[in-house]
Amino acid sequence: NLIFSQDTPYFKLTTSEKITPYLNYFILETAFSFNQRTWAVDFIKWYWGGMLESGATTWWEHYDPRQTNNLSTTSSLCHGYGTSPNIYIISDIIGIRPASPGFEQAYFSPLTESCDWAKATIPTRRGAIKIEWKKSPAHELIFDIKSSFPIDIILRLPLKTIEHATFHVNDEVNILSDI
Repeated sequence: NLIFSQDTPYFKLTTSEKITPYLNYFILETAFSFNQRTWAVDFIKWYWGGMLESGATTWWEHYDPRQTNNLSTTSSLCHGYGTSPNIYIISDIIGIRPASPGFEQAYFSPLTESCDWAKATIPTRRGAIKIEWKKSPAHELIFDIKSSFPIDIILRLPLKTIEHATFHVNDEVNILSDI
């Protein structure tokens, strides 16, 4: 059995005759737990992105990107468990996750090599955090972090990234580094 293969279908399991978003959540969770973040993002693009390219407007119960006809009259075309990559889009691609209860502090470690830009508003009990990051035409990173409440953002980025990045924050955001 191969898991974390660099080629599609990215994994081979003896029980993977019908691969589902439900099964793939556990594969994603394993990949992120083993710090295979880039692999996991490629897997999200292949699996969930493939479902969108196949015409999905909701997440299907069964989907196999290797098949040309994924629609089945015995399958539901709307399953909530298909949203499983959402948590990783926030925590790893956008790069924000709580470092203390109530988001008084948050870690910031976006996966900037996975895409050219990312943007999100994260609602919390204390208010909203708005994050946008993008690559400039010169491939420098521009980070825009706004919060409606006081928050310490703990950077978990390589020093070379920090040195060549621009940060825009509002008065509620305090940038810290754990380097």
